[in-house]
Amino acid sequence: MKTLLKNMFEIFFPKMCIECSKVLVGNQNILCVKCLSKIPLAKQYHKSKTKIKALLYGRVNYKYIYTFMYMIGNNNAKNIIYNFKYYKRLEIGIFFSKLMAEELSKTKFQECNIIVPVPIHKKKLRNRGFNQSIVIAQNISQQLQIPISDDNLIRTKFNKIQANIKDKKERFENVKDVFKIVDKKLFENKHILLVDDIITSGATIEACTIELNKSKNISLSIASMALTN
Repeated sequence: MKTLLKNMFEIFFPKMCIECSKVLVGNQNILCVKCLSKIPLAKQYHKSKTKIKALLYGRVNYKYIYTFMYMIGNNNAKNIIYNFKYYKRLEIGIFFSKLMAEELSKTKFQECNIIVPVPIHKKKLRNRGFNQSIVIAQNISQQLQIPISDDNLIRTKFNKIQANIKDKKERFENVKDVFKIVDKKLFENKHILLVDDIITSGATIEACTIELNKSKNISLSIASMALTN
């Protein structure tokens, strides 16, 4: 009976590809096969590896770093991230964070023993209804069997949206001193996996790292869903 109802529902309300709007068939989800193949995976772009290292060089001391997509111009990665983050399409975040988690499970990221999503301010959380970094972190946690701490690193100030700031120096000033650790002992001697949705200038990652390093003897790795060009 459930299968029949599901089939009837899909006839009247078919799942559509978020890129080309074609009807998804079989086990396809979020994107059709053609559009999925067009996603600019960061691992296919040597430039993305060079850029992310250059962004954080001398600013953030990390052990491992990973990003899933490379946002170049107006490619489909941008549409995916914006639909997830600003149009509350949580299923998009869940789908792609599962792909991220599958890749990370085959790497040395398994050495991490706690996952910390980049926090958003409680006011923004009320407005948006969710923290996109937590959505990503939850699926990584499930796949890698690493616990999440989503309330020990908090955001204490409601600052400007980073995406609206173009100047790099202003971006850093905008997130300076906005993060705080509630209990420093909780992170002591831990290999922390810091998870964010997008890395642009690296200012948010740097600000989080400055605060995280107030806990003794930590090591840090970083994972993001996308890197912007």
